[in-house]
Amino acid sequence: MFGEPIRVATEKAHAQRVWNGLQGIEDFDVELVLRCWLFDTTQADTDIVHLMVRLFREGQQASVDFRDEAVFRCEQIRKKMFREIHRTHAFVRFAEAEDGLYFARIDPDFDVLPLAVEHFEQRYQDQEWMIWDGKRHYGYWFRPGMTRSERVSQADFNAAQSVQGNTAVAKTGFSESEKAAHEDGFQRLWSTYFDSVNIAARANPRLHRQHVPVRYWRHLTEKQPDDTAS
Repeated sequence: MFGEPIRVATEKAHAQRVWNGLQGIEDFDVELVLRCWLFDTTQADTDIVHLMVRLFREGQQASVDFRDEAVFRCEQIRKKMFREIHRTHAFVRFAEAEDGLYFARIDPDFDVLPLAVEHFEQRYQDQEWMIWDGKRHYGYWFRPGMTRSERVSQADFNAAQSVQGNTAVAKTGFSESEKAAHEDGFQRLWSTYFDSVNIAARANPRLHRQHVPVRYWRHLTEKQPDDTAS
């Protein structure tokens, strides 16, 4: 209780050596370590350290020893992160800003964007886009010709705003007065498509909310009110 905190500085060389060692463990999926780390709780951090110690001593079989409570919790985190990554892939909706940037905002329960962004890098290589995590105030920015997207922080855009004025505000979507345009009707067309394929007689709101949780609705184009209707 009265001890002085011990601060351990990050040593990139040591971290890389540990990461290389984990990759050398036969049949072990190293993404489990990333998922537990990005889950971002003290318990998850402690559990993954415990698991790594066992992995280096015993090999891959330690990761499936669910009698160990820490290992079991890591496996539960893997499943939770998998679901959140899958939903991020499914529920991202881009809108085109006035400067041509395709912007999407998400607010996932867990920090899944570093693991989800590769999906978009592979599929949208001919466009400039950004996906922004509103809860954690950072995002990934991709431009044609890049092999990987660039991680950007709130501070990056605060600095850009002082040079570019409202452009940076519009890009990050921080200002309600700087919303993306309706993209020549494409957002309304998308909503119309969903309305047309909906069969009211077979509606099952409970099942719908199970597959598309309400917390995602505010960023889904098809869930927004049509303010262009007469």
